[in-house]
Amino acid sequence: MITRQFKIVDEFGSPLYKAHASFSNSNGAVANSSGYVMLNGNPTDQVRISFVGRKPKVFSLESIPPVVTLELNIEEMPEVVVQSNPKKETPKYLWPAIGATVGLLILMSVGSEPKKVTL
Repeated sequence: MITRQFKIVDEFGSPLYKAHASFSNSNGAVANSSGYVMLNGNPTDQVRISFVGRKPKVFSLESIPPVVTLELNIEEMPEVVVQSNPKKETPKYLWPAIGATVGLLILMSVGSEPKKVTL
């Protein structure tokens, strides 16, 4: 049995908080806020190191380097399409109707005597 402590980071050297380091039997550990993990096991036990959106790496427990860098897994990221709603146009008949209504209101308000308007 050996004990290994190592740090899991991204390509910029920032720690990957809550990255997983697990054996094939699903036992393992989660990285702390500084990216460090400590594992106990047989030297030949296989350890899978993973984090969401990053390419996982597999090492034997004895060969894990002091710092493990996980790169982005661009191949598995789904394509995202952003669309906007089409611009809604004002119906063509609306502007003449508005103009006629305003014109009628102006005609009705001109002068001192009330006028009768027939549509």
